Amino acid sequence: MNPDTSPVWWPLAENMLLIAANDRLARALQLQHAHASLAAGAQVWERPPIMTWSVWVQNCFSMLTDSADHEPPLLLNVRQVETVWQNIIESSAVGRQLLQS
Repeated sequence: MNPDTSPVWWPLAENMLLIAANDRLARALQLQHAHASLAAGAQVWERPPIMTWSVWVQNCFSMLTDSADHEPPLLLNVRQVETVWQNIIESSAVGRQLLQS
């Protein structure tokens, strides 16, 4: 991937945050940025602002709770989220069929 022409890199050029779907993609993007920086002759460079979706959500939640004047809502853990979605799916006829497979 060429950082000069790839649409993935323009947010970084504009000093914007790039959100990756998972840790593996975030690491791959960091590595590609490092290779491109080396190829451009840089000996040092700032780490680009790349984070995963889950880290971004947690950071947003932390900012929300830090600025709240009232008791903040709870952030569900992975198991709780799975349980909520399972309950939603089980409450529909189509969903019950999906869970039986």
